[in-house]
Amino acid sequence: MNFCAGILNAAPQEGPEQVGLLIQLLELLAYVGIIMFELVAVLLMISACVQALYRFFRRRRHTVLYLRKRMNVSLLFILCSEILRLVTAHSFSEVIVIFCIVLIHAAISILSNWETMRELKLYASILPPEEQEELFRSHTNDIDL
Repeated sequence: MNFCAGILNAAPQEGPEQVGLLIQLLELLAYVGIIMFELVAVLLMISACVQALYRFFRRRRHTVLYLRKRMNVSLLFILCSEILRLVTAHSFSEVIVIFCIVLIHAAISILSNWETMRELKLYASILPPEEQEELFRSHTNDIDL
């Protein structure tokens, strides 16, 4: 039995045909959302790698921080797709597996953000004050893709 079907069948509905149609529509929307989130994540990863390679060969500063910031954004999109995957889970064991994947993604994201902030502080300690401000502004603002 589909996980969504169990939730929808808990409340009385008009008829089994409408419930089946709603379940199929919900699953279709969830699958489309999963594909869209994963597509955006892959495109962001490719874009980040190309831009980081360009920055590396141009010998720009803080290329690792630049790449890590964009990888964190793409990781968030993958996390969104995993959360949407919960909607299409067909059994409780699938829900547990997806929940574990979401926890792993969240832990990676938290650790990566922590490492980014640690490196920012390390870089800032060796820069002059005017460059410190620019470094923190460029790496702590909202997403600037």
